[in-house]
Amino acid sequence: MSETDDPILSTESLVNARIASRWLADYQRRLLTYLRTFEDGILKAESGLEFVSWTPLHHWTVPEKSTKPFSDRTTWHFLPLLAVWLRWQTNPKKNGKVVGAARVDLHVHLDSGWKRGPNKQHPDPLKMDDAAACCSPVHASATRIFPRDGIVANWEEADALIAEAPPEPGQMLAAPAGAEWLLTRRLKTDLALLPNRSAVEKILIAPLAEMLKRPEPSASR
Repeated sequence: MSETDDPILSTESLVNARIASRWLADYQRRLLTYLRTFEDGILKAESGLEFVSWTPLHHWTVPEKSTKPFSDRTTWHFLPLLAVWLRWQTNPKKNGKVVGAARVDLHVHLDSGWKRGPNKQHPDPLKMDDAAACCSPVHASATRIFPRDGIVANWEEADALIAEAPPEPGQMLAAPAGAEWLLTRRLKTDLALLPNRSAVEKILIAPLAEMLKRPEPSASR
């Protein structure tokens, strides 16, 4: 048999793909329940928050057009919930008045074994680290900006300040940002430690909600 006649999809591989797709669909259904629980909790803590975006972390979304639509790089494009970044944010200008701003970010990674290869190549799914030895990292953060003198919150300036001196997981950063003050807290955990709603509320929602309710750190000025 020539190389061109080698089977691309064997009966065994098709059966495995059916099983895997059903497991993945079940995971994504459970993850969406988890995300609804998280959203309900942060919206109670900060009623002005609105869901603004979610973005795949490891890859781009599936393009409508492509010069190479069937390249290997497309392998992971159809698995957007494998690693996803979600953001909630308030409208910093309400009824024509500057009221401050708050933002919550959530990063959820199913598989820590997903690592880019040389030249930023996507990994071969059959050559990744042992799945049992990997983990499912979760990163969450909440940030509040207190604007001064009617200036609308400057998120770019706040992000630059946080990147320059990021707080350790669980710790809070209170710092001046130009004409503003900001508070931010970052959390790091694992999906395995968030098996139910009470765990999500205790490990993620409660610390973020506590930070969002804090007053402006004027005493630190």
